[in-house]
Amino acid sequence: FDTETSHFSGCVLDIGWIIADSNGAELASYSKLWRLPARERIHSQAYAQHRITTDLLRRDGVDPKLELAEFFALVARALHLGVRVVAHNASFDVARLNHTALKHQLKLTPLYSAQLLCTMHNATKHCNLRKRGGKSLKPPHNQELYVFLHKCEPAGPLHRALPDCRITLACYVKGKSVALVVRMSAIV
Repeated sequence: FDTETSHFSGCVLDIGWIIADSNGAELASYSKLWRLPARERIHSQAYAQHRITTDLLRRDGVDPKLELAEFFALVARALHLGVRVVAHNASFDVARLNHTALKHQLKLTPLYSAQLLCTMHNATKHCNLRKRGGKSLKPPHNQELYVFLHKCEPAGPLHRALPDCRITLACYVKGKSVALVVRMSAIV
């Protein structure tokens, strides 16, 4: 799964998820824009990434309360059944989803990133990207991991939830096939 948010510390405004079989074939997918809670605004840095506007949310967005409850239940059920739940930068997405539930005054059992497989954290050593100065490793962005694994740029738009899920799924499947991450098999 993947989210786009109103700010680095803001609410989810775009979510996408995919249920895939063990070979990476898409069985089901979800993509919706969620309206923001009262007084929540889209920060200019977030808009620069995903280009989602307040007007777009008013026009095409749905009330996220039921959607949040259903997603949290889906993840809980998947984990209970032993299905791998995958995200790129899972700790960020989980924190933003939990924050969004709180902002909408929902009493849901929180999600925990430790229960998920994070392609970003699992691939950091293998990609061997360096921070400025070159002394420490830098976690790969979703696009950087895709390029590392597939040796080409991903097709299509980036920084929208469902297309980013498809990139994460492709990375997860390729990572499994090249033994990048032994633990990589999934809701993405």
